[in-house]
Amino acid sequence: LRFCTLRSWEARAGVWCNNPRLFAPTGSDFLYLQYGWVVDTASRIAREQLEPILNRGVFTKTDGSGQIEPETAISIEGQVNGVLNAVLVSSRKATAAIFTLSRTDNVLQTGEIGWQVRIVPLAYIKKLKGTVALVASAKSTITVTG
Repeated sequence: LRFCTLRSWEARAGVWCNNPRLFAPTGSDFLYLQYGWVVDTASRIAREQLEPILNRGVFTKTDGSGQIEPETAISIEGQVNGVLNAVLVSSRKATAAIFTLSRTDNVLQTGEIGWQVRIVPLAYIKKLKGTVALVASAKSTITVTG
């Protein structure tokens, strides 16, 4: 049914899940179940880290813009990015995860601030292409082509 197929490997005991897919539309970034898990985890981390700052006073610029003070934004970003990196990057679930807060929202007037998390997923090799050849010498050059 396109979601998941079990497979085995020659000369290896066991059964593996083969390309668990999400039911995303064609062309979506969300191809595999692993990508969905990473996005769900990043969303949970952001929420858990940001909820404690609700209704907590944050410094704003004194220029009348109502924008968050850069040092405060950097501190919040550092906290969230630390957890994202510990959970996703250090444990090899994503290549990178970056949280940023808006620097242009008028927090003083609206009480709202925008944020985003951008994730660079791991690449999943799905096909191996290679050659085996007899050569005249061990010093023969080897060329790997894509």
